[in-house]
Amino acid sequence: MGSRKVGFVTIGQSPRTDIIEDLKPLLGALEIIERGALDGLSPNELEAVAPLPDETPYVSRLFDGSQILLSPEKILPLLQKAVDSVVGSGAEMVVVLCTGSFPTLQCPTPLLLPGRLLRGFVKGVLPLEGTLGVVVPLYKQTATAMESWNSITPHVHTASLSPYLDFAAGMEKCQTLVGCDLIVMDCLGYTTRHKEMLKRLLNIPVVLARTVMARAVQELI
Repeated sequence: MGSRKVGFVTIGQSPRTDIIEDLKPLLGALEIIERGALDGLSPNELEAVAPLPDETPYVSRLFDGSQILLSPEKILPLLQKAVDSVVGSGAEMVVVLCTGSFPTLQCPTPLLLPGRLLRGFVKGVLPLEGTLGVVVPLYKQTATAMESWNSITPHVHTASLSPYLDFAAGMEKCQTLVGCDLIVMDCLGYTTRHKEMLKRLLNIPVVLARTVMARAVQELI
């Protein structure tokens, strides 16, 4: 029997070597199909998906490794095309490489949304009425993160630190999370190295979105 085909779809540009290479020990023998919502777009087309002033932006990575901010509304039809593309290439399961919410995405195969997986996992392991520290890439995302995670605990503290810029240089921002029971890194861009750096700094258990996602894929294949 051949390897299972799994589609990995990013809201940025593929391939996401920064994610897939980091997770290969967990993913095992898969045939990986990658697509990006921004694949093949011109500079002008990339500018057209920038967030509006009143939007809480998504953040992702371009092929050259640089960071890009995106409008959640404008990215949806492009993300749907990327999902359709991996399904058309034979993907038996599709994974969206973002912890954002995409309620309108349509997919005829199992669709894994890491944000839902992450919230379910944290809800299961956080002590009752525990204090949760949430790390997101952008300061402008902290209010939305607070509102989202308040559904699990009323005690939420946030810090913003981009995985696509100089993570080590900005780690002092996370000192505000000292005293939390658990830290969650709420973006697929954070790496296993980032997790270990944060654990050493704070001496608090840290949950990483990409490894929660990878273990869910492993369970289902």
